[in-house]
Amino acid sequence: MSKFLATAAVVVGAVALAATGVGAAASAGLIGTAGTAATATTAATAASFAGLSATTLTSVATLAGVAAAGLSFGASALAPKPSQGGSQTSWKADPQAGIPYAMGRTYVSGNIVYRKAWGKDNQYQTLVTVLSGGGPHAAIEQMFVDKEPRAIGAGAVVNIPDYGYMWAGYQLGATPEASALTRAPGAPTGWSADCKLSGYAATVVTLKFDTKGDHTLTSTPDIGWVGRWACVYDPRRDSTYPGGSGAHRINDERTWEWSQNPYLHALTWLVGRRANGKVVLGVGAPVVGIIMAQFVEGANVADANGWKLGGVVYSTDDKWNAFKQMLQAGGGEPLRLGAQIGCLVNTPRVSLATITVGDVVGEASVQATQSRRDRINAIIPRYRSEANDWTVVAGSPVVVADYVTFDRRQRQKEVEYSLVQDLTQSQQLARYDIENAREFGPVTLPLKLRWMGYRPGDVVTATLPELGLVNQDLLLLQRGLSPQDGTVTMTARSETAGKHPFALGQTGTPPATPGVSGPALIPVPGASAWSLAGGMITGENGATRPVLLLSGAADSDVISGIVVEYRESTGQQDAGTGWLTVTTLEPKAEQLTITDVKDGGVYQVAVSYRKDPGTGGRLILGPVTAGQTQVPWQDGVVGPGKPEDNADVTRDHLPDAWHDWTGKSGVEVVSDLNAAIAMIAAEQMRSGVWRGETDRIVYADDGRPIRVEVEALGSDVDGVKQFVAFLKEVDSSAKTSKFLFSARADGSIVGIEGIAGGGFDQLSFVASRFLFVDENGGNPINALTYEGGVWRLKAAAVERLWVNTAVVPARAKATGPVQGTFSSTSGDPLPLMEVLRAVVTLAEPGWIDIDVSIQQGFTSTPAPWHLEIQVNGHQLDESPRGGVEGTSGVQSFGSYYASAAGDYVVTAMWQASTAVTLAQRAIRANGQQYTV
Repeated sequence: MSKFLATAAVVVGAVALAATGVGAAASAGLIGTAGTAATATTAATAASFAGLSATTLTSVATLAGVAAAGLSFGASALAPKPSQGGSQTSWKADPQAGIPYAMGRTYVSGNIVYRKAWGKDNQYQTLVTVLSGGGPHAAIEQMFVDKEPRAIGAGAVVNIPDYGYMWAGYQLGATPEASALTRAPGAPTGWSADCKLSGYAATVVTLKFDTKGDHTLTSTPDIGWVGRWACVYDPRRDSTYPGGSGAHRINDERTWEWSQNPYLHALTWLVGRRANGKVVLGVGAPVVGIIMAQFVEGANVADANGWKLGGVVYSTDDKWNAFKQMLQAGGGEPLRLGAQIGCLVNTPRVSLATITVGDVVGEASVQATQSRRDRINAIIPRYRSEANDWTVVAGSPVVVADYVTFDRRQRQKEVEYSLVQDLTQSQQLARYDIENAREFGPVTLPLKLRWMGYRPGDVVTATLPELGLVNQDLLLLQRGLSPQDGTVTMTARSETAGKHPFALGQTGTPPATPGVSGPALIPVPGASAWSLAGGMITGENGATRPVLLLSGAADSDVISGIVVEYRESTGQQDAGTGWLTVTTLEPKAEQLTITDVKDGGVYQVAVSYRKDPGTGGRLILGPVTAGQTQVPWQDGVVGPGKPEDNADVTRDHLPDAWHDWTGKSGVEVVSDLNAAIAMIAAEQMRSGVWRGETDRIVYADDGRPIRVEVEALGSDVDGVKQFVAFLKEVDSSAKTSKFLFSARADGSIVGIEGIAGGGFDQLSFVASRFLFVDENGGNPINALTYEGGVWRLKAAAVERLWVNTAVVPARAKATGPVQGTFSSTSGDPLPLMEVLRAVVTLAEPGWIDIDVSIQQGFTSTPAPWHLEIQVNGHQLDESPRGGVEGTSGVQSFGSYYASAAGDYVVTAMWQASTAVTLAQRAIRANGQQYTV
């Protein structure tokens, strides 16, 4: 399938070339052809500039080209991760090399485009190197000769011990450059004022080969430069973009600024870098073909997560592949929507809508799980390391132990994050890749036309038990529209909300591997499990009232509740209509008395079992006849004017005096009241909010009264249910008094409950955290939180503490090997360098204690030196040591609190004069974990 899509993309791309005339020019041999070379130098230069012309023309994108890129996305989604062409750390002279395009802050050697020996006895050799296209660039910070930093002279000589004399200069690539790039001691023949490199960051280096001198070059050294390179367009800084503010303009590269944001570089690559109105780097897509809002979202997420980009791509690289590399550095993926290009950002999302069976209009399908080979549980991330001379190195493996246990073995692969230059970032991206590899899909859903308003990158919830999707969040990846019948076909994958805090190290608990779930198998009560009888209950005063008596026991151990419903039987209803819910009993309940019935009424009761989140089929009992109300007025009521025993004084039989007093019969009064309540309820339901209150007396099974008063406010807007309720209750049967004050919003609840009597007094609180404020109502302190099934006391001063048992865990050794590199080379002082490293893995938050020891040697004193400890690149305040004396043995201590589980890199950083050498060093890093 991947090969077919790639072929289709080439075919559409050919159509785009034919539309611009570039295809015909290329076939005629008019593009990329260099003239006959007189010398090797001329040939290299001519071929290089011929390559510029070809790249410029073939980069002009049309909407057809965008469509080709969209098909390429389909192929790349099934193909391996992006690869990078060329090597940014190799100083080379390659006539076939493309234009390097450097981004962020990184090391670049560049491509030599001009090289010539000149002067007396050819003692000078001048080399002109293109470091990066897409200028002007921000800055060149440092030149390196054979990996050692050297000063960049503004035309001045650089005297390098053991190498001899060298002249170096550079330009940032202004458009246009004012003059050709030259430096003392002069320029070779043929390098004239017309040899400008406008738009290119470039350097000129002249080496002196003096065979009679004491310090002469015996070979050409390896030279590179560290700088802050290409500038980018940021819509957030463009006042013409909705919500933007600033001077950036998408069609004016002079307004762009330097950044390390991966999504801004990906967006700029899509827009393209132009020279004289022609695209020389990037895609060159029209602005209308770019879903700008998705790149703005990605830029915000990258800034929040601290994700940065740095590295080099080339004009000869596949443009779509380079685009994917840039998005990969920010945890993103390309997306296409018709003729538009956007991106998918790994970030928590809120479901926008729910898909039910009524929305599906065709045959839907679900791939219930990823293949065993693709469902990995470990990744070895490879990233570019400044500490390792800017080479790509392998970081420590990222392994999710829970997934290894679930899969019964470790399935690992190596992934290169070619534009990532930070270990922590590479590990976070690796965790995201592991999580995304375990999402199931594709899920294909043909939907009604109204779903056309949702686009790739949105999250929706699917409630389709027939497909095994029960309240399942889905991330939309593709959207298609059938012109024949208006069907909108969505392609999606599962989306697990818990993966985001885990990937970012905010929690040490990985989410469960997602998968489809069949409809819950909920049992139906057996025919003999429950019985129903109609009857009466008698109070202490001899009065009776009609009831329905339900008794029995659940014949299943897997249920979470017993649902009881009833209805007045007419003998004509079908099995599914007319039911009113009485209550949901606990699974162990064995009886229930239903009191809200009429004298002599005929009723049926239905019993069904609940197994969250569903309810099973009904067992229908009855019909049975309720008893009669009987009141002994003569013996049970004190005072004159008593009715006769068993007289009917209900609302349907009120005396005529009632009508004389109100002007209406009792039936009319109740009817009017019910109509008024219905009108109020209808008005409230239209606005989505409601208010209710009740004050009533109910009776316990022994006939004793229970007085209940409830006040409540509620809202049900856009599917979000909210309410605030206050309950007061006095129970003469249980001899208890109770109050409850609670609030619920979208599934979360907070409240307080108090119960007095009944053999105990209890005050209960429901909340995930408790804040305490001062007497002015400010300065809230989060003193107590509920995390991971444990209450944690965050901040408290204790005058005296009595503890029966205190558990203090032993400190464990670092789980990673101790390793480091060191070299004492020339230069005074030496740069701050890493000399030792340890990796500490914490399963939960805790302390890391570090002890570093080094043994120094001194060729002369006094000599300055400095030692410090860093954790994940952050210096511990209490750790720095330093001096100017001949101290040979040095120790440094420090402690670091890790607020989240994960891997922490502990490094010993050392700097000293060249008169100081480092002989021995040792590091101990212990991770202390708290056990509750």
